[in-house]
Amino acid sequence: MTAPIAAGVRTENAGETKRDHKLEGLRGYLALGVVVYHVAFYAGLTSFLDLPTHGIWTVLADGLSVCLAPFFVLSAFFLYRPFARAVLAGTKHPPARPFWWRRFLRLIPAYWVVVTFALLVFDINKIDGFWYAARPYLLMHFYWPNAPWITGLVPTWTVPAEMLFYLILPGIAVLIGRYARKAATLEAKRRRMLVPLTLFAVIGFAWTVYTNVPSQLDTAVVYNLWYWPFGYYDAFAIGMLLATVSAYHQVSGKTPRSYAFVAKHPNVLWALALVVFVVNLNRFFGKLGMGDWASFNQELVIHALVLLFAGLIVAPLTVPGVRSRLMDITLNPRPIRFVGRISYGVYLWHMVVVSLLLKQGPLFGNTPGFGPELYGAANFWWLLTWTTVGTIAVSAVSYYLLEQPLSKLGRRKPDPAPPAAEPAVKTGQAVEVPAAP
Repeated sequence: MTAPIAAGVRTENAGETKRDHKLEGLRGYLALGVVVYHVAFYAGLTSFLDLPTHGIWTVLADGLSVCLAPFFVLSAFFLYRPFARAVLAGTKHPPARPFWWRRFLRLIPAYWVVVTFALLVFDINKIDGFWYAARPYLLMHFYWPNAPWITGLVPTWTVPAEMLFYLILPGIAVLIGRYARKAATLEAKRRRMLVPLTLFAVIGFAWTVYTNVPSQLDTAVVYNLWYWPFGYYDAFAIGMLLATVSAYHQVSGKTPRSYAFVAKHPNVLWALALVVFVVNLNRFFGKLGMGDWASFNQELVIHALVLLFAGLIVAPLTVPGVRSRLMDITLNPRPIRFVGRISYGVYLWHMVVVSLLLKQGPLFGNTPGFGPELYGAANFWWLLTWTTVGTIAVSAVSYYLLEQPLSKLGRRKPDPAPPAAEPAVKTGQAVEVPAAP
């Protein structure tokens, strides 16, 4: 399980920088879920091998593993939508270089600060050469054979995973555009855009299959294959699919059937997400509440359920104007929205705070322990309280002094405003499609 990634709840084009409070609220809950999941491990509440469990608390803590995938879905939704809109409208894609620059500023500087802190405070005595220190700065700390795990940076495999998605997204959009623009109607273009996204999802799920095949387990352990970016391409694909539907609505002016259904029944998908969450609590190929469920079949079931949960929990919030009393009550509290706003800092810093509270490293006169060595090392409520307080405090500082100023720097030269919606066309009606740029 890892922590959230830096997707942000602002889109990448001028004219679309208004915050979405509902999505901020969702990110807040997901970020707190990640914190609780990791704290529960160090308090000995999550399932781990054959160690004693704590009944329903172990089961619920294990269930919070669903909190990661929605961040990938949100990231792909916001970042791909301008590209999808360009394909459907027949206009130029957003330029790649400004896109990459903004994403670099959003993701890397704050991450480098955490890397520097972790190396100096926890791992200074373990540095045995140039590459030990250089790997995390170069986003290669999980791609090295038998790479040592660096205290404080354990969840940060999501940074290189997300960065690779940023790097390839403009190219993927170009390929999708070339394929989709051969269609004669707007509806046909939308359908064509879904074909490459399906392939993208298949690649992601195939990687999960490959890395959990029993014959590949030794290789997966040596190379940390579970933490390579390809394993969540299917989550990115879900976000890109939602972005395609949203872009179609913006360009055509038509209301997709899925939007009409969600508008009429705004809470149905959330109810289904709750069902998926409960189903995922039951480890079908192991003993409930025990850590013996890490089998090939179980990993595939968990991965599929996590993806389904991510799509269901995010999808209703991508439909314009959809509201319900449940959404208003749960997603609008200011403290939750604030946590969502600073959630990238929460992701980066919460394991650093946990390591400090557990007194790891030379600062406390010891060699920092690896995760399993610290299983059950603290009282849950004590560790959760101080981890939450400390993480929010340092994340707020990171957001206001570093992340927000750098984000403003990246937006000084915005992309052109999105194109005006074209007149709605009936399915099957031919329209003139401008040539690809």
